[in-house]
Amino acid sequence: MKKRALRLLAVCLTLALLCSTAAAQSALDVEYTVAEKLLKQLQAGSGFTGTLTVESTAVAGREADAVTTTRPITIGVDYIYVRPDTVAQSEGESRLSLAITDGDTAQGKTELALRGGKLYLQSALFGDAWYALSAGAVNPEAQSGQAAGAIAQETSSLLQQSAMPGLTTFALGLLTRLYDVDLTQWGEVLDPYATKVDVWIEGFRQSALLDKAADGTTTMRIDYQIPVTAVKAQIKQMVLDLLADTALLEKLRALLPEADAQRYLDPTLQSYYFYAIDELPLNGDLTLSRTVSLKGETRALTLQLPLYDSQGKALTLRYDRQKGAGDLPDENTLELQSDKIVWKVVYQTYQSLTGTTVYQGTLLRTPIGEDAFAVGAAEPAQLAAQKTISAAFTLSAQQAQGTDAEGKDTLTDTWAFSLTPDYTPDVADDEAAEPTEAQQEQFITFDPLDIQMQTVFTSGQAKNASTALDVTLSIAGDRSPQTITLKLTGKTRGKWEPAALDVSAAQSLDTMDTAALTQWIAQAGVKGGLLLLPYVNLPSQSAATAQPDATAQPDATAQPGA
Repeated sequence: MKKRALRLLAVCLTLALLCSTAAAQSALDVEYTVAEKLLKQLQAGSGFTGTLTVESTAVAGREADAVTTTRPITIGVDYIYVRPDTVAQSEGESRLSLAITDGDTAQGKTELALRGGKLYLQSALFGDAWYALSAGAVNPEAQSGQAAGAIAQETSSLLQQSAMPGLTTFALGLLTRLYDVDLTQWGEVLDPYATKVDVWIEGFRQSALLDKAADGTTTMRIDYQIPVTAVKAQIKQMVLDLLADTALLEKLRALLPEADAQRYLDPTLQSYYFYAIDELPLNGDLTLSRTVSLKGETRALTLQLPLYDSQGKALTLRYDRQKGAGDLPDENTLELQSDKIVWKVVYQTYQSLTGTTVYQGTLLRTPIGEDAFAVGAAEPAQLAAQKTISAAFTLSAQQAQGTDAEGKDTLTDTWAFSLTPDYTPDVADDEAAEPTEAQQEQFITFDPLDIQMQTVFTSGQAKNASTALDVTLSIAGDRSPQTITLKLTGKTRGKWEPAALDVSAAQSLDTMDTAALTQWIAQAGVKGGLLLLPYVNLPSQSAATAQPDATAQPDATAQPGA
């Protein structure tokens, strides 16, 4: 537990530098879950065929306000990854086909293809032509009259609200590389690095003060201040050690496809790693403060790291952990602040008696500076950026592995997520109360949201046995008049050849002017609405078409013309 935050940071930065563009997936000779088996089969070229159903049902007593489905909307789903052919020099391609099915009839068929960094689209809603859209980052400097420029402006606006557009890419990349990697199983190879960090950090101790906690426990607060040059120098030393560590390199290679292992774990690339370390967006000294009992128990931990982002400019990342009183879990606070905005997440993590992991806390995004809470902005996006987001959340997750009645392996993941407005101290304790006019000016208001999701993977023991997937997702809320349920069922199957796609004939959406793009979307919207009309009852339709039962007996006492 000692200095775990900084140790984990150092280890994660090192691993991220070496594996910055490779996914963390197990090699074939490593044990993997049923979910990973499905992904491996798709990556190897197997197809997936399934059915997606969508239903919307009214909450009792809210029928007149609800958007409901008259019958389930059934959508056929086909997906296949076409592996690249080095002989024919063809690129790899992911192809997804969707079509609303009504008996033997398929309507509104839509195909999506991802190839060579571009997304291609063909749909009955748009005619017979294929359209292309760059899948990478669009240029926000694009001409304002082009669709790409319009999309970029909206994307740029959203990213600027986060105050960390460049860091978002880094953080998401880091999470995807380390997801599902159990570092506790790597103790033997990682412990030497953690020990080196312990020894290194002690050289930057600034002070050590004795104190007493509220419960009378004697504690010591230890403060450290580490220059950014020392942080980068230490990471470089760890990279040197790692590139010479055959045991750790073996474990890392087991996580990566062979081509990626050769590309990113090559000791001859030392100079490139050093360049990447020099470019890390650290903008000042790292400060660390720990409060420990004389028994070595960590009572509090604070880590502060100044960063620099190309668009968010100077930022400060701060992490605090306070030990919970009694049996309560520790409270964690993660905060990112620029000169214009503050993001803050406060949460607790605990395990329930059923083995469910629960994350519970609050999310706050507050604009600061002279533009905060300004009212009357010309654009909705600007107005939203000047408001505060305040919400309470609860996320629970549970995973179970087993064997079904047929002897097949199963993996079940269950998630539940709730998000509610948290307008404290202005809002009343009544969560159902509508936000006041003042709150609507200051806060981004929304209705409470409840999402539940369960995924079940099932497959036989053989490596080539088909893997089935069942997903159920429900979306509701205390104020919502309807509950929306989505169900996806399907399984992997033998490969097939999708219809040929001539990318040279695809019309580019990147260069389409905004007026044409708006018209193109509007026409598709009309066609889509007509396609879904037989399946959907709108609130006004429900109220307007409410008629007496035609089979009921007429009232004999009623008089004509009365």
